[in-house]
Amino acid sequence: MQAPKRVSLISDVAVILRKAIREGEVRGQLPNVRSLSRDLSVSVPTVLGAIKLLGEEKLVEVRQGYPTRILSPGRQAGSRKGQEPRKVVILGFPPEEIEKSLYHREVADFLRRIQIQVELHQFHKKIWGLTDREVDRLMSSYQADCWVLVGCPPQVQRQFSEKELPCILAGGTALPELSIPDIEIDFSALYRHAAHQFLNLGHERIHLIIGDRSAAKNPQSISEFLETIQKRFPGQTRNMVVQEYDGSLTGLRSLLETLFAGPVKPTGLCVALVSRMIFAQSWLLSEGYRIPAEVSLICRDSDDLIDCLVPKPARYEHSFKLAVRRLVRMIAAKVEHAPVKEHTTYMPEFVKGETLGPAPEVNGVRKFGGIEPPIFV
Repeated sequence: MQAPKRVSLISDVAVILRKAIREGEVRGQLPNVRSLSRDLSVSVPTVLGAIKLLGEEKLVEVRQGYPTRILSPGRQAGSRKGQEPRKVVILGFPPEEIEKSLYHREVADFLRRIQIQVELHQFHKKIWGLTDREVDRLMSSYQADCWVLVGCPPQVQRQFSEKELPCILAGGTALPELSIPDIEIDFSALYRHAAHQFLNLGHERIHLIIGDRSAAKNPQSISEFLETIQKRFPGQTRNMVVQEYDGSLTGLRSLLETLFAGPVKPTGLCVALVSRMIFAQSWLLSEGYRIPAEVSLICRDSDDLIDCLVPKPARYEHSFKLAVRRLVRMIAAKVEHAPVKEHTTYMPEFVKGETLGPAPEVNGVRKFGGIEPPIFV
């Protein structure tokens, strides 16, 4: 696009933008107002005035707080009839494999049912960011009404935000300084619920076992577990309740040995990550602890493998259908330029299993039965 030369700057800018749209020089949506102001060497109010003219001509769709969407000839803003189908691109970053993910295939199926086109774009190598040219190439290739960012690194979040691209973050938390809507498990509610499960069964010596702060998903959520315990037992401190280790199996073994070495042993453990739950349950049974007669266990997570354990662990199963429905609603609202809640969460379903029971009675000396390690069936 060339810089305007005539005196009537607003009209001149409108002419330049109109020509760029009709010749396909810009597609999908106009660059943000500040970029146009800089590129055309005019003020921001002048650009806004030109965009307003294009909006009155139905060449663009102008909505406050959203990028200016380019409309095809004859299309009317806000009218479905005669419009091209809305398009959503699910953008996956390793280690998320969106082509193999049932979750994202289900999302795509739902969107297609409501006449929204869906395309998947997978990066097959780990990247920390994209160049501006790569982002522009994606924009030009797909002309998406909404981008769903899966496993998106912080750098790319910033790039999409700076370019004012309509997007939603799935499978992670958006950077707090950015206004990108996201959806994730409500770990704060999960930890509160887990603490209450132990307390309601009379447990007093309860620990949350996490590999490190990152294993807590949202690090602030672990304070919910602690505060729930402290409401019942005000004398409990963080060091007494939250037990962190280096994330390795060796570190977990060392932590368990330390916790169960003293005369006052834990009666309830909430363990993050399925693999660590399997190890903790195996270790306890191999040491002769009866589950749940002497130690109750809850796993924060779930997968197909956990159902193969005996006894079957109490755990939180991620509500697949609920997550899909909420994400689809967010996407549908985004492509229609409707308001979207910045942070959407959902609560997994609690499955009691066979590892959660009443707190054991303390009779001075604890007796342990000879129970075999977990059996995989």
